Amino acid sequence: MKLPEDKMSYAKFFRTIKRHKRRHYTKGEILKCKRCKGKILYVEATISIHYNLFGDQCSGGGEVFLIQLPYCPKCEGLPKKRQGCIHKYDKK
Repeated sequence: MKLPEDKMSYAKFFRTIKRHKRRHYTKGEILKCKRCKGKILYVEATISIHYNLFGDQCSGGGEVFLIQLPYCPKCEGLPKKRQGCIHKYDKK
């Protein structure tokens, strides 16, 4: 799985990850790839959170969180380790 695109809303970001998992992996004791039946691995991705206070600019209060991004090493390869950003409408 690739890191979802930048400037995505907080809710859409997590919906995108859930949708990818449903489409490409099977649930069980461990996640497996539907295509090759291989074990799904995880890579840690860094995500910056930006608020509407700054408009559509990629700037904010310095909040960052880490997410475990799933991927199939055979079918998808290791995702790029780049920082992404999420845009939230309210700082709550």
